[in-house]
Amino acid sequence: MKDLKHIRFFEEMLEQANNKLVQQAKAEGKVAVGYTCYYVPEVLLNCGNAFSVRLSAPNTGSLDISQYYMTSFICGYSRALFERAFEGGYNFLDFYASSDTCQQMVRVVENFHELKLIDNPRFGYGIIDAPLKVSPHGLKLYPQQINSQFLEPLSRDYGIDVSDAAIRKAVEEHNEMCEIFEELCELRKADNPVITPREFHILS
Repeated sequence: MKDLKHIRFFEEMLEQANNKLVQQAKAEGKVAVGYTCYYVPEVLLNCGNAFSVRLSAPNTGSLDISQYYMTSFICGYSRALFERAFEGGYNFLDFYASSDTCQQMVRVVENFHELKLIDNPRFGYGIIDAPLKVSPHGLKLYPQQINSQFLEPLSRDYGIDVSDAAIRKAVEEHNEMCEIFEELCELRKADNPVITPREFHILS
């Protein structure tokens, strides 16, 4: 662990959702877009002046409040997000990009809005109707939903550049990060790996 000079920095990034990088981006006037589901195209949430935040709720203790509103039958992740929102942990969010692939998460988003848990007057959200299988209909539906539920509101309400050039730039940067991560993956394949499983997952 001590051999990786900056591993502690990445550890600290996991200790709270509103970490130093998020705070820095917000101070620069950027738009924070939260998401939880892999059906949401993360790369498109990083267009122009927007940046994506994969929501987490580290160090969660009691889930009493969320269980009161959502029952104990709903998954712990959903309830933990709800609980953290009650604590004010997501007040940095400007927009929440969600998907109806998990109705439990939809309930989280709707409760954020209905109970006004995000102390941000311009907080908004979009929920896409994501197709669950590849079909001609799904190939038409998916981009339509992304445009109407994510890109159009981000452009209209927050002034985010969602032009073709901005999207291509976001994809280019995303692919560069993927290439870097592939290099990290290769380090794990050596006979005597120079990176431990724990370090690998921290960086992930």
